[in-house]
Amino acid sequence: MSNSNCIGCPGPVSGQGTLRLRSFAARFSGPVPDVTVHITGDGLDMTVFTDADGIGPDIPVTAPAASYSLDENNTTVRPYATVDIQATASGYYPLTIRGVQIFDGQITLANLDMTPADEADPQSAAQDVILVPEHSLFAGTSGS
Repeated sequence: MSNSNCIGCPGPVSGQGTLRLRSFAARFSGPVPDVTVHITGDGLDMTVFTDADGIGPDIPVTAPAASYSLDENNTTVRPYATVDIQATASGYYPLTIRGVQIFDGQITLANLDMTPADEADPQSAAQDVILVPEHSLFAGTSGS
């Protein structure tokens, strides 16, 4: 397999992680059904939907081999794939999460905290954008 799906990988990509989606109404903890979720990055460009319980399908994501994340001397190859998520649902503000990290052999749970739209001001097109920073161990901050 080529490394075209992995930014920064010097050789073959031999791993796969899983992205799991769960949507719920922020501050209310109830599931949000029928959320349209667009996922892009590291070889992905797809749209899926959450079910009546706010659960989306598990999505396989090509990721660098786990050995990159276990090598403490690795400072050049990002040991995970990243994806961006855009979620929309009727009655809720759009939500964007950038840089979701997917590790080989791991399940990444993306909680989509959907904020109910302000019915008093339907013109306010607020959008939540969450930026996930580089993993601290890879960024050189040793988890601090």
